[in-house]
Amino acid sequence: MFNWFIFLCIFLNTTALAITWFGQPNYIITLTLSMNYVFACIFIIEAILKMIGLGVKDYFKDKWNQFDFIIVILMIVAEIAS
Repeated sequence: MFNWFIFLCIFLNTTALAITWFGQPNYIITLTLSMNYVFACIFIIEAILKMIGLGVKDYFKDKWNQFDFIIVILMIVAEIAS
Protein backbone atom coordinates (compact mmCIF):
# COMPACT_ATOMS: atom_id res chain seq x y z
CA MET A 1 0.00 0.00 0.00
CA PHE A 2 2.85 2.36 0.83
CA ASN A 3 4.43 1.98 -2.61
CA TRP A 4 1.07 2.55 -4.33
CA PHE A 5 0.52 5.69 -2.26
CA ILE A 6 3.95 7.02 -3.24
CA PHE A 7 3.31 6.13 -6.89
CA LEU A 8 0.02 8.05 -6.74
CA CYS A 9 1.82 11.03 -5.18
CA ILE A 10 4.44 10.99 -7.93
CA PHE A 11 1.71 10.89 -10.59
CA LEU A 12 -0.26 13.73 -8.96
CA ASN A 13 2.87 15.82 -8.43
CA THR A 14 3.85 15.38 -12.08
CA THR A 15 0.33 16.36 -13.12
CA ALA A 16 0.42 19.44 -10.88
CA LEU A 17 3.74 20.51 -12.38
CA ALA A 18 2.45 19.92 -15.92
CA ILE A 19 -0.66 22.10 -15.62
CA THR A 20 1.18 25.40 -15.59
CA TRP A 21 0.87 27.82 -18.48
CA PHE A 22 1.82 31.38 -19.32
CA GLY A 23 -0.56 33.94 -17.86
CA GLN A 24 -2.28 31.52 -15.50
CA PRO A 25 -4.40 33.01 -12.72
CA ASN A 26 -2.81 33.60 -9.33
CA TYR A 27 -5.03 31.01 -7.64
CA ILE A 28 -3.61 28.30 -9.93
CA ILE A 29 -0.08 29.40 -9.09
CA THR A 30 -0.90 29.29 -5.37
CA LEU A 31 -2.60 25.90 -5.72
CA THR A 32 0.26 24.27 -7.62
CA LEU A 33 2.89 25.70 -5.25
CA SER A 34 0.93 24.44 -2.26
CA MET A 35 0.57 21.02 -3.86
CA ASN A 36 4.30 20.96 -4.58
CA TYR A 37 5.08 21.72 -0.90
CA VAL A 38 2.75 18.94 0.26
CA PHE A 39 4.30 16.43 -2.13
CA ALA A 40 7.81 17.55 -1.15
CA CYS A 41 6.98 16.85 2.49
CA ILE A 42 5.56 13.44 1.57
CA PHE A 43 8.71 12.53 -0.37
CA ILE A 44 10.98 13.72 2.46
CA ILE A 45 8.97 11.64 4.94
CA GLU A 46 9.16 8.66 2.56
CA ALA A 47 12.96 8.87 2.46
CA ILE A 48 13.20 9.17 6.24
CA LEU A 49 10.83 6.25 6.84
CA LYS A 50 12.74 4.06 4.39
CA MET A 51 16.04 4.94 6.06
CA ILE A 52 14.58 4.07 9.45
CA GLY A 53 12.97 0.87 8.18
CA LEU A 54 15.88 -0.40 6.10
CA GLY A 55 18.74 1.23 7.93
CA VAL A 56 20.87 3.86 6.25
CA LYS A 57 23.40 1.35 4.86
CA ASP A 58 20.77 -0.88 3.24
CA TYR A 59 18.77 2.15 2.08
CA PHE A 60 21.69 3.40 0.02
CA LYS A 61 22.46 -0.04 -1.46
CA ASP A 62 19.36 0.29 -3.66
CA LYS A 63 19.92 2.44 -6.78
CA TRP A 64 16.29 3.66 -6.79
CA ASN A 65 16.66 4.86 -3.21
CA GLN A 66 19.87 6.66 -4.18
CA PHE A 67 17.99 8.33 -7.05
CA ASP A 68 15.06 9.27 -4.80
CA PHE A 69 17.42 10.68 -2.19
CA ILE A 70 19.20 12.84 -4.77
CA ILE A 71 15.84 14.14 -6.03
CA VAL A 72 14.74 14.96 -2.47
CA ILE A 73 18.01 16.79 -1.76
CA LEU A 74 17.76 18.73 -5.02
CA MET A 75 14.16 19.62 -4.18
CA ILE A 76 15.26 20.98 -0.79
CA VAL A 77 18.18 22.91 -2.29
CA ALA A 78 15.96 24.41 -4.98
CA GLU A 79 13.46 25.54 -2.36
CA ILE A 80 16.18 27.12 -0.21
CA ALA A 81 17.68 28.85 -3.26
CA SER A 82 14.36 30.35 -4.39
